[in-house]
Amino acid sequence: MRKSMAWMIAASLCLAAPAAAQQPNITGLAYEPLDLYPSTAEDAEPVGAVDAGELSFPVPVKAASGNGMLQINVDGRDVWVIADDVETDSDVSLRAGCEPEMKGATVSFGARGLGEGCE
Repeated sequence: MRKSMAWMIAASLCLAAPAAAQQPNITGLAYEPLDLYPSTAEDAEPVGAVDAGELSFPVPVKAASGNGMLQINVDGRDVWVIADDVETDSDVSLRAGCEPEMKGATVSFGARGLGEGCE
């Protein structure tokens, strides 16, 4: 009897333990209609759009890109949305991928920080 009681307590503790790092979900739209993109490329054109009524919330986020986009599945296809256009139930890590960039001619006196990367 004691073994079965100990097993039941152990099982209930395991079930009550918090889940490890859950993937965020989209819980709403900040703007409608929500544009859907085929990739995270800056020059990508939307391949469609959806309204809040066409989505079943919460919508799981599959991936996040460094340029501020989230990948979700809409009608069986993976698409990207702009993170600022949606509301999520938790913070999403969007690491900015910045490249040092200098345009034009350089001058000897320069500007402090010019050409440095960011993160």
